Amino acid sequence: MVAFFTRNATIVSALMKREMVTRFGREGLGFAWLIAEPLVFCFGVMILWSFTKPAYEHGVRLAPFVMTAYMSLILLRHLISYMSGAVQANIGLLYHRQITPIHIFTSRILLEILGGGTAFSSFTPSCSPSARSGCRTTICCFTRAM
Repeated sequence: MVAFFTRNATIVSALMKREMVTRFGREGLGFAWLIAEPLVFCFGVMILWSFTKPAYEHGVRLAPFVMTAYMSLILLRHLISYMSGAVQANIGLLYHRQITPIHIFTSRILLEILGGGTAFSSFTPSCSPSARSGCRTTICCFTRAM
């Protein structure tokens, strides 16, 4: 059972590395685009919405509202669009007996979730104990830190 999970984890990690190289290139900081792309979209939406929306939307400041809502939307949109062509882009790999379509889908899903999660966590400020006083949720702490 352990060998089964180890083998599958090795296959998925190799496919993730291959996906990063083919999508973002080998040179420079191409892989940083995985993290920078959602942030660029969110910052653009925050700038545009700051001109058209009030400072507080549904009792939450604009920046945390956009980061939690729009980042989730971007992640879902990327997952759907990259899954639609996953097998066709990697059809040659399916000639290998060990690689299945589940491995291809799992590697792409993990890559998108890790990239989106890293982008989200890199923007979210950490809450100090003094900022958390009276806060029961992360959103409350986030709005006080802004």
